[in-house]
Amino acid sequence: MSTELGIIENTGVKGGDLQFTHFWGGGDKGRMIQLTQGLGTLLGNDEPGYIHLTVEDASRVIKILKKWIKSGASMDKIEEE
Repeated sequence: MSTELGIIENTGVKGGDLQFTHFWGGGDKGRMIQLTQGLGTLLGNDEPGYIHLTVEDASRVIKILKKWIKSGASMDKIEEE
């Protein structure tokens, strides 16, 4: 079973929606989130892409994103602590 958590409209280069879905990844992964972008229509090359993150993975991504935002969206490499 999954639950849609929310959508951020008009994201990325193509302006697609970014969907957030919560689901159970099994006993070894626990609660997870799926980030999905793309419509997957036959009318174009906008195939859906997604990533699955555990709670720990999401925490690590958030730390990197916060550093990137704080840097003023610098193009310098951001090291994970």
